[in-house]
Amino acid sequence: GSIPIQILNGTSLYVSLDLSNNLLTGSIPPQISALITLVVLDISFNKFSGEIPSSLGQCVSLQSLDLKHNMLNGSIPQFLVNFSLLNQLDLSNNYFEGPIPIGGIFQNSSAVTLDGNTRLCSSSSYSIFGFPICPTTAFAKRKNNARLLIIVIPPVTIAILSFFFFMLTLLKGKQAHTSSCYKETMKKVSYVDILNATNWFSPVNKISSSHTGSIYIGSFLTECEVLRNTRHRNLVKAITVCSTVDLENNEFKAIVLEFMANGSLDMWVHPKLHQNSPKREYGMGYKISTGCDVYSFGVLLLEMLTGMRPTDAMFTDGISLHKFVSMMFPNNLQEVL
Repeated sequence: GSIPIQILNGTSLYVSLDLSNNLLTGSIPPQISALITLVVLDISFNKFSGEIPSSLGQCVSLQSLDLKHNMLNGSIPQFLVNFSLLNQLDLSNNYFEGPIPIGGIFQNSSAVTLDGNTRLCSSSSYSIFGFPICPTTAFAKRKNNARLLIIVIPPVTIAILSFFFFMLTLLKGKQAHTSSCYKETMKKVSYVDILNATNWFSPVNKISSSHTGSIYIGSFLTECEVLRNTRHRNLVKAITVCSTVDLENNEFKAIVLEFMANGSLDMWVHPKLHQNSPKREYGMGYKISTGCDVYSFGVLLLEMLTGMRPTDAMFTDGISLHKFVSMMFPNNLQEVL
């Protein structure tokens, strides 16, 4: 067990205390400072652990201190240098570490025993105890810095590489997006070229029209070179663009697209209703957004399922195709399918 506290209470007049060879454990109690008249203290051959308490520094009358063959650790207290009466110190066979104090009893190698403490070192160039010289502060700092670098460098390197690959992926994505539009410079087409290609916007060349504009079929020789950059199965390949003014000095803009000979989407969705009737863009009035695209695609699906157009004459007084289907769902779907 540990030192009974009762031994240290009311015993300030003790001159000698010998607790050696008792297999005592635990740390040296700080209450030992009460033994201010203590001259001899022997607690050797026990199993004390921890550091020497700073309270022992109040026992300034000590002449002999024997702590050998324990499991004490930490540094040797500097206050032992100030014990002017101390003439015998045995700290052998423990786990003390760090520099050996200089001065006081430590100037007499015959009065101090430090054998068995392999982690001790001499703080001066001349070691009277035979221990190696302690590493300099600069060396220790470099050693600590090296350890710190070993700890810090791997995660920092991983973080930098991760950021680098993330930016590389992001840049590749932007480049892919750019290349999917127009990588090369588009061929310039004038308003006159458009006039000539469409035969002065002849009705014969008109394919369809809507609120957003009209679509014409035209032919170009070398003026309109087909761009090979845009690639998507759902997009008609753009040839070029034209942004200018017409003969009346009005703003004129045109996108030249590749002619698709198989007709329009509206003709395939409503083959029976397609009799050159005017077509409205169902998304007119909405801001361009992903939500608007999804909504328009949903309306297209409703057109395919019901065979009705969003602009059908039956849709009046706030009733639209999607509202009509919603009212019929789920009990009266047979009336719309």
